[in-house]
Amino acid sequence: MAARSGSVSESDRWLSEIVQFRKNSVTFLNTRQIEAGEFVLDILQALYSDKLGNTIRVVLLTILQEKASCLMSTPDSIEQTVGSLTSMYNQTTLETGAFYKSQLLVTVTTILLETGQLEAQPQLFTDLVELLLDTVSKVNRTADQTVRGTACQCLSEIETMHPGILMRKLEHIYAMSQLECTHICQNYMALFVQVLKNSIDILLKSGNRFHGSEVTDLLSSRTEPLKPLALPEDFSKKMFQLGSPPDSSLRCFPEDVDCKELLRCLSFLLDNLYLMTTACAVTTLLKLVDCMATSPQIAPHILRPFVTRVEASLDVALFHVVLMLKLRFGRELMTDAEEELLLDRLVSCSSHPCLMPGHRLLCYQWLLNFPENKVSVSDSESHLPAALDYSKTASLYPGVFDGLDTTLIKLNLLSLCFTPSHVQDSASTTLMGCLVPLQKSIHYGITGRPAVTLYRALYLYYRRHCDTVLREEIYKLIVTIVTEQPKFVPHTINFIECINRIDTNDSFPTELLQSSMENIVSTPPSDVIEDLEYHLLLLEKVCEEKSIPPKPVVVFLHQLLNSTSIAASGSWLLGNCILSVCHSIMQHHDTTDIFKESGQLLFELLTSYGDLDIRDRARFYYAMLTNISSQKISSILSSAGTTHSLTRLVTGSSNFDIPPPVQKLSEPVLCLTRIQRRPKCSTFAYSTCGQYLQELQSYSQPPAVHMDYYLHYTDADVTPSMDKLYTLVLHVDVPKSYREIPDVALSCLVLEESRQPSDTCQVISLPIQPLEPVPSKLPVSVVFMTADGQTSTGSLSPVHIQFSDLYLPMPVSSSDRPGLFDALWKHIQNHSSGMCAESVCTLLLSKAAMLGVIQDQLQDYRINHDAKEDVARIGIFLPPSWHVLLKVTTKQDMAVVAIATDNWKVLPLVDSFLHQLEESCAR
Repeated sequence: MAARSGSVSESDRWLSEIVQFRKNSVTFLNTRQIEAGEFVLDILQALYSDKLGNTIRVVLLTILQEKASCLMSTPDSIEQTVGSLTSMYNQTTLETGAFYKSQLLVTVTTILLETGQLEAQPQLFTDLVELLLDTVSKVNRTADQTVRGTACQCLSEIETMHPGILMRKLEHIYAMSQLECTHICQNYMALFVQVLKNSIDILLKSGNRFHGSEVTDLLSSRTEPLKPLALPEDFSKKMFQLGSPPDSSLRCFPEDVDCKELLRCLSFLLDNLYLMTTACAVTTLLKLVDCMATSPQIAPHILRPFVTRVEASLDVALFHVVLMLKLRFGRELMTDAEEELLLDRLVSCSSHPCLMPGHRLLCYQWLLNFPENKVSVSDSESHLPAALDYSKTASLYPGVFDGLDTTLIKLNLLSLCFTPSHVQDSASTTLMGCLVPLQKSIHYGITGRPAVTLYRALYLYYRRHCDTVLREEIYKLIVTIVTEQPKFVPHTINFIECINRIDTNDSFPTELLQSSMENIVSTPPSDVIEDLEYHLLLLEKVCEEKSIPPKPVVVFLHQLLNSTSIAASGSWLLGNCILSVCHSIMQHHDTTDIFKESGQLLFELLTSYGDLDIRDRARFYYAMLTNISSQKISSILSSAGTTHSLTRLVTGSSNFDIPPPVQKLSEPVLCLTRIQRRPKCSTFAYSTCGQYLQELQSYSQPPAVHMDYYLHYTDADVTPSMDKLYTLVLHVDVPKSYREIPDVALSCLVLEESRQPSDTCQVISLPIQPLEPVPSKLPVSVVFMTADGQTSTGSLSPVHIQFSDLYLPMPVSSSDRPGLFDALWKHIQNHSSGMCAESVCTLLLSKAAMLGVIQDQLQDYRINHDAKEDVARIGIFLPPSWHVLLKVTTKQDMAVVAIATDNWKVLPLVDSFLHQLEESCAR
């Protein structure tokens, strides 16, 4: 049991180490003050240890193969690591660790390939290849099937990274592929196909003159034994490297080259594809097709048995391969009748409920690009196959269970199936009727993908049928959308821009904008105020069209300012949108005919708008309008290259100078010093305790504790540029137990006036509104601009909120406080089962000391003092609606404090506060 416990703890330790290492390998090594080589040595020692199970060992091996280039940076470290792992492989038995042995082969192969050891240490590399060849040579052994399969995959990876390195072993691998009878025969065949393809490519790229038997010799002549791997005598670093595919002029063997053995080899592999998994079969077949393409004597009809077997399959990968073969070989592979059967199968798969949406979308894409035997007149645009008649299109109608991507591609297909005429007919009714589900989403104002899908579908419709009755249908639909749901104006503008890219002379965008503008300007200003931002965005686009007169827009904007409260509210966003419309008018239109109206609009903005930035820009536009010709204005605004519309402010380009980055200060230059002031609180009219509590709970503006601070410079030396700070904004972060504190803005702070905390400093008042009466520490940050224009940000010392800082006098008049105190005390006693609670605290303070503490610390909250009973009553209000009541009974050598509160959670804080008072007297 002890040994097992130790093993578990060792495994847990290594798992923790691996997690930390994967997070950040450099930090991991630096924290433990070890080198990469030392960590590798620790891993190897753990692999040799008997305390770890094979599962943890496999995880350790993955670390070595994932971080090989990081952990093993020298040839010696690589050689030592590979040697140790190879030794482990030889010592591990199949009975206890077949999977672990397989992972050892994968790790060693990965290390050597990732670190390029074929060029750096050829002998080390060839030793590994010899070990792998020895492993795969033991065909049909059932004990080591997993290891042999892994060895085949490692050799295939080596051949992929170093094409041609196993070329002289091709006949051996071919023979082993034919002999292997277990389930790992697919690994042998996949290795053989990889080597065969690379070998053919090398023959074609060699540029040598072919004598007719090169391919036959490659497959049937053993030029050297299976092992060892002997590198050529003229081996160089440039050999066996990945490169570009053969030149197009050398991708086929001459007709006099004997390819009968290659045909026999391909037939063998095609006959055994059914033994492979789908992924292996697909990759193998694609490589076989590349090999076939190099020999004109091999006809594509050898693929027909495979195609016949899998064309009825629901395996999407295999069906996809059949379509790829059809695309590549066309009529040579299938007759017209077989093509029609394939098309029927494709239509069936596209709507099969058992297939995933992604697979069905792939089928729809094949329908749009089906490789017909008949060559299409125009291949520039998607088209439907001629054999796809009306009976086959029934499944193309969108359904309620279709996703938005599926719906869009179905609508795309339907727009190819139906061709509307110039009058209302069944085709146009069908196409527009399919949009009804999407229109319902728009009708209820659902933004996001449904809206995007609808506009994309309309674009596809218009692109193909712009000269039919659909033009008018799309026009009516979009105008309705913009009128009912202005939030879709950005989608409409994007739709218009896409149509303009197709044909700049098309009048449809102008007609659409003209109608939308007329609907907006004919609406009372009070009715458009809710979605005004979107209406103004559309009007800006309207004013870019020179063929649309802008006078109705200018008149509408002027009415908008006069009849609504926009100007008084001073919204920067809306003001900016209005100025964007003015910018568009002045840039794209002659202002001679609208001089009076434009001047009145801009004058209204510069005199009455509530935002300073908007007034300044309106003043600039007004100056241009009244002093410069219309052509000059258009030239100036066009050369600016940007406008201040909201969309361009967020995403547009700008030719203004890029401001310097915000400087983050490492040390604070400002600080806050608390100003001690007597607490103040608004008062309620008091009649009864119940009425008081009810009014307190329903009060819309809970009482706040106002804490005042001097804002001044720290003692640290500041640069001359910071002697004056401008546009300061202080931000206070608050926890969830406090209400948000609004940012504090200051126009200027001068060093001469703010060196030390004094009355010459700026005074900052922070309204603290706790949701729970608990102490806290509030971080404070500041942003300001220096005299040289540099924007800086930094932190100040945090604001510490003590529990006693939250104390306020009871919020009634001083004459009502005794009555309220007694009533609250009885209320707490009668409701002790809820939040109310009572407690007692004793303080080792003399009578004189206790009275002195009350006089110094609690005088503002004192109700009265009963001289006969030596009892002082203290009532404290804790925002937002809690109370702490104290009855202090003073004796000669001690004081007894009876506590009553309607929030039992504050009792520990009250007790701590009282003992702090006791300690302060003791000092």
